[in-house]
Amino acid sequence: MMVRNVQLLKGVPFDDYLKLPGWSYSGIKGTKIEPTPKMGIGTAVHNYLLTPNEFNHDNSLVPALAIELKKILGPLLPFCTPELAVICDLIHEDMIMPYKGRIDLAVVFEKIGNPLNLVIDIKITELDTRKGIDFFGYDKQLNGYSLAIGAARRVIVSVNPNKLAKRQVATQVIPIARDIRFWEQAVLKLGKPITHNYLIH
Repeated sequence: MMVRNVQLLKGVPFDDYLKLPGWSYSGIKGTKIEPTPKMGIGTAVHNYLLTPNEFNHDNSLVPALAIELKKILGPLLPFCTPELAVICDLIHEDMIMPYKGRIDLAVVFEKIGNPLNLVIDIKITELDTRKGIDFFGYDKQLNGYSLAIGAARRVIVSVNPNKLAKRQVATQVIPIARDIRFWEQAVLKLGKPITHNYLIH
């Protein structure tokens, strides 16, 4: 798998990100989920922690959840770019597919492909996160992100509101192994043949 024509786009609002060209993981899966109140809390925690200027929520649980996440992420946050959008071309077996993703927290040191580059995904969930990985395919999503920015490591950091309310250990940190088979298959299925005049930069 080759990755070419990478563009990192900071500060892109979500609605504008949706208009960017390329196939995202959710676009490939074709999943369209109607927002629920619980999902709204998750979005509010993201905003509170990552984009405070977009925070507009009066649920007192939100700051508490964000504080739990900060206990883990705090030392890394100064090095992270929140909600980093990325577009690129994925190339596999002479097929090319445009890709896009929006990473919760990305650590990109100096250049694409730096071994210190890191993808962090934040989840607010009442499920055991490992079950969510299996059910929703979070691992495939993170592997797409890491392909795009050349990250050597991927991790999910989650917090469970129910456990937090019961004063139990509420956070999980789960590293995700590298596995690009989903993306290789996606390029073969959704990509187009590379033409002779295609210039690989």
